[in-house]
Amino acid sequence: NGLSKIYETKILIYNSTGNFFYSYNDNIKATIISKTPHNGIKFSTLIKVWKELKKADIIISFMPSSSIYCLISKAIFNWDNILICKEVSINNKLENNLKKFIKNYFYTLANHIVCNTYKQANYLRKFKLLSSKTSTIFNGCDSKKITFKKKSFNDSHNKIFIVVGRISYPKNGLRLLEALKLFYERNKFLPKIKWAGRIDNTTFEDNDIYKRMVSFLENIPIVKNSFEFLGEVKDIYNLYEKADGLILPSIYEGLPYVICESMLKGCPVLASNIADNELILGSNEERGILCDPLSIKSICKGIEKIVFLRDQEALQMTLNARKYAEKNFSNAQMIDKYQTLINQLIKKNYEKKFFK
Repeated sequence: NGLSKIYETKILIYNSTGNFFYSYNDNIKATIISKTPHNGIKFSTLIKVWKELKKADIIISFMPSSSIYCLISKAIFNWDNILICKEVSINNKLENNLKKFIKNYFYTLANHIVCNTYKQANYLRKFKLLSSKTSTIFNGCDSKKITFKKKSFNDSHNKIFIVVGRISYPKNGLRLLEALKLFYERNKFLPKIKWAGRIDNTTFEDNDIYKRMVSFLENIPIVKNSFEFLGEVKDIYNLYEKADGLILPSIYEGLPYVICESMLKGCPVLASNIADNELILGSNEERGILCDPLSIKSICKGIEKIVFLRDQEALQMTLNARKYAEKNFSNAQMIDKYQTLINQLIKKNYEKKFFK
């Protein structure tokens, strides 16, 4: 939306699973390419993608499959349009090795790779041909629209916490439930936990973790009585406003928007000490609380910290978080960094063409 105020902008949507781009500006045109019935790269899709890409001077690809299609299309059709690949994932053991190899190999054809964490950027820079074309741009949020709201934190026994994100293996739901069980054994009560997000059936691990979570809840009634799956929630800001905190014990992920938005909203954050979370929330937890996602005891202790936050310390933590988020997660800053990058790449591409 921000770039559309500067450039003529179009969106090419591949394999849309929902109304993801529901809020794009009226001056942006959208084209949808449907996924074929079978998995894998399809030449027919490559042709459709290329027909759209060749109309553009600059392409920004978002999400792995879209990046792979753009990169393979560039390799086959030898086009010289500027391609920026947006990398929002994080290197992890569960990522398909073939897909990872293909993506990292073809990244050499991209003009630039933008990561939303320093950790992923540092990982990609280990590859010699990517070291000079990889950078980090944090997510951008509408900090003016997301207003800060001071909360009252004194009543520890009646707090409500939210988990926001798809129900999938990386979100670590089973360990969260086990940590809640341990919390009850240590404190003889439980806060309310509401999980907002769709059930992800993408992989066997995703399916399996949801089934195991449901089974756990059926067998541990005391946790089940305090836990609720909300499904997808449209008004997420209202959820932040009513919640006493966000809990995100993910095993791996990049920089989730939910952390950025919670920090802006004044909603305390408990998150895994992964990716850039220590940088963002503070090594001394001055802007949020950190836990080890692989340790049930550590997640439990993190929940205890956020549950027993008192007014003054919670206010200071959320004010620190808001200040950091305004400085680092604004739409204006993100757009400015992309515009600077685009101008640099346009200049570099021009010099390459005319000053060989």
